[in-house]
Amino acid sequence: MADVDVTFRNENNGKEVEVTVSDDMTAEAIVRNLVEAGLIPNVPGTTLVFRNVQLRPHQTLAQVGVVSGDTIGIFLNTRGGQHRDVTCR
Repeated sequence: MADVDVTFRNENNGKEVEVTVSDDMTAEAIVRNLVEAGLIPNVPGTTLVFRNVQLRPHQTLAQVGVVSGDTIGIFLNTRGGQHRDVTCR
């Protein structure tokens, strides 16, 4: 167990936050902690991506090789609204 300084980038809006976390934390626990800290909204289906690979909920940062200075993308599961045809005049 080691602490790592990781930058989390919200891929929906480009905002970044640097956080010190334990490398034995799971992706699921990290998302939960980021929500509780008010750093990301509570959106079901939020995923973390490191080096173009989506982390499974129970994978730890150590298991995927995250070290201090790395950046992890946060993808919020957003859904588009209903599309209506509109005629402009």
